[in-house]
Amino acid sequence: GERWCSGCQSFVPLFYVSGSRCRSCTSEAAHAGMVQKTYGITSDQYAAMYELQGGRCYICQRKSPSRRLAVDHDHDTGAVRGLLCPDPERGCNHAILGPLEASPGGALAAARRMLDYLLDPPYDRIQRGETTMTTYEPPKPVQRAASGSKAYVHGKGGSGAPPPF
Repeated sequence: GERWCSGCQSFVPLFYVSGSRCRSCTSEAAHAGMVQKTYGITSDQYAAMYELQGGRCYICQRKSPSRRLAVDHDHDTGAVRGLLCPDPERGCNHAILGPLEASPGGALAAARRMLDYLLDPPYDRIQRGETTMTTYEPPKPVQRAASGSKAYVHGKGGSGAPPPF
């Protein structure tokens, strides 16, 4: 037999029904509720980020075959940044960005050091006769009046965007 799903407004096989919704609609509703409660964004906002990113992790550009992309957020401010791989072992959210945020200077400084390392490695610097390493200082965040999220200040006035790499 079949049963009517109040979520997708269609008949579905009985084995695929949980209460008044099919399993897929039940899962979607649970995810929407969790995202709203945890991150303060609606399911439409999640869908818009997903669409903007082409259904892919922003960092590695892979599609997640079995799980939804994880909502990445700044742990200090709570500001949502985007969607990343959800895998706790190998995913960009936990395996890459998490350790970077915990590093000295935060994720931005660690990402800059990583880029510097790849573009101008210490060995090349030694070959050029350099004896000291330059350190990268991230811009100082300031509180935005309207949204509560942070902006970056560059010298006088600031541009509101992070520095270019």
